[in-house]
Amino acid sequence: MIRRASYTVDEFEQVAEALGPSELIRGEVVVLSPGGFEHSRIASRVGFLLEQWARTRRIGRVLACEAGVVVETDPATVRGGDLVYVSYQRIPRDRQPRGFLRVPPELIVEILGDDQDWSEMREKIDQYLAFGVDRVWVIHPELRQVRVYKSGAEARCLAEDEVLTDDEVLPGFACPGREFFDD
Repeated sequence: MIRRASYTVDEFEQVAEALGPSELIRGEVVVLSPGGFEHSRIASRVGFLLEQWARTRRIGRVLACEAGVVVETDPATVRGGDLVYVSYQRIPRDRQPRGFLRVPPELIVEILGDDQDWSEMREKIDQYLAFGVDRVWVIHPELRQVRVYKSGAEARCLAEDEVLTDDEVLPGFACPGREFFDD
């Protein structure tokens, strides 16, 4: 595979699978490192809890594994969310889109990696919110906390002993933070 200096969203979508885990930031491919043990374990737990909630409510889907979300087309930027929740209101149950998500989901969950820079994460959060994502959760494994971001509001920081709820975006979802971290 020949890598080019710059890609459009459509061009990146055609080659992304062959490139492996990567994002497109302002037209440039950025290779992502695989998640470590703790990152993958937390992603699995949170994905399971969200999937369980979504299946019970029958109101949306949970996507995993760096689901591609087109946050900008000019400059071309495709981010990979660790977990994504999108309702059937935004993508109807009978529709299975191909390729990247071009509709803002209600929720994107990111798990902060050991070597991840907060300024890079903040840029990603801002892009998600500008695109129209309702909530962004950033899970900080080392501090055992979840930061909840909403456009136009200060981030809320929840400790592991607090219960995470958000009836506006995830009606009926309630989960103690420790469920994300404990085996």
